[in-house]
Amino acid sequence: MSKRVAFIVGTLQTGGIERSVTDWCLYLKAKTDWEPVVICILKRNGPFLDVLEENGIEIIECKLNQRGFVRRLRKLLMRLNPEVVHSQVAFSMPWQVLGILLSGSRRIVFTQQNEYQNWNPIGARLRLKIYFLVFFRFIDHYTCVSEKVRDSLCALTGRAKHDFLVIPNSVNTNLFFPDEIERKQQREKLNLSNATFAAGMVARFSPQKGHKYLIEAILLLKRKQVEGKILLIGVGDLQNEIQEVVQRNALQSYVVFYGQALEVHKVLQALDCFILPSLWEGMPLALLEAMASGIPVIATDVAGTREVLQDKINGLLIPPKNPEAIAEAFIQLKENALLRASLANSALRFVQDNFSVAVNVKAY
Repeated sequence: MSKRVAFIVGTLQTGGIERSVTDWCLYLKAKTDWEPVVICILKRNGPFLDVLEENGIEIIECKLNQRGFVRRLRKLLMRLNPEVVHSQVAFSMPWQVLGILLSGSRRIVFTQQNEYQNWNPIGARLRLKIYFLVFFRFIDHYTCVSEKVRDSLCALTGRAKHDFLVIPNSVNTNLFFPDEIERKQQREKLNLSNATFAAGMVARFSPQKGHKYLIEAILLLKRKQVEGKILLIGVGDLQNEIQEVVQRNALQSYVVFYGQALEVHKVLQALDCFILPSLWEGMPLALLEAMASGIPVIATDVAGTREVLQDKINGLLIPPKNPEAIAEAFIQLKENALLRASLANSALRFVQDNFSVAVNVKAY
């Protein structure tokens, strides 16, 4: 008889949380006796919705902003009767925990994907601290995707490290792997010649991800007459602002705004290197996916990323907020095919050994 686990998310839009939940659901459905179900507490929408439904996974909307959320969540969980409720969203911890507790005896797991110190204002951090003080005792396991995220939670809550378990993000290595046939198809689709050196970045357009520093680096490449293409894959609030900067500096021949890509595993194959100039990270799933795809990576030397990359061994680490370093690393990889191959091979082995979905699910 199958056991049921209910995953709580905001939506099923493209993002690290949503990708992780989708990978867990597909793996559990195919490889274990666990039956996954997904509960969206903001809106039942997003590209991953179709992927999950096509594989027979139930997705239910239970809106947080509608009256009676606790009562409705309790009723829903009583119907589903999961053994475990695994939430990815702490911003509504009190209401979720109350609904889960009132529905009966269940294991409660929360997972923290990002760290709080950099991106939350003081008021939000204080509110979260109160949530932890009151409701943490009812959570069976609180997991973090990196040591940096755990340190952030310890600083926020005053709790000891042993109160939080570190389980790193995972990559579906059956989906993300080097594929020469797909590479040829994707480069033809993007009109990239064999001689064109193409880099890419997969991230939402937000201050955290550092798009502005990448654009400044591209401007430096233009001044040095270094040719190349840079694909910006993703959407977000800052996209229009970044597009205006590109137009103002006449960088259209360098930059491709790809938009949202559900099949990002295919698009990655077109790249010669991957760039992630983040200002901070929890555990960058997009970086792991690029590494699993056999692509050499350039990333900023920030805590979450530093737990994955070793400079000049399985990638290039550069200082944050440093366009000159981005441009230099781009040129270094463009001009050194042996270095590209060495970094890519090391990264591929590292991810396959340590960050597969099977390893991740076993840890949970």
